Amino acid sequence: MSYLDLAKQAIIEPPTPTESSSQVEIKAAMTRLECGECAYIKIYSTTLKAYMYFVKDGDGIELPPERLVTFTLSELRQLTGSSVQHLKKVYLIKKEFNAKIV
Repeated sequence: MSYLDLAKQAIIEPPTPTESSSQVEIKAAMTRLECGECAYIKIYSTTLKAYMYFVKDGDGIELPPERLVTFTLSELRQLTGSSVQHLKKVYLIKKEFNAKIV
């Protein structure tokens, strides 16, 4: 499979873990994202009770038209170990202002 075929597949069929996805399924989707096999993944957070997009970086990625909060892998790394209250605040700020974590 060529790189172009992988890119088309990533845009057409991103992995979408659901509310009932196992940690293994979510980890597999994250690995595909980190390796560049897909441009984004749609995740359901049981902590935040919301769907959101995870992207490798925010440059030039075309996401579906639904308005969901987007986190880059860099932002996710910065949030590792954060409290639930902090995650909820960051999520709400990103949702309201389309903000980025720097």
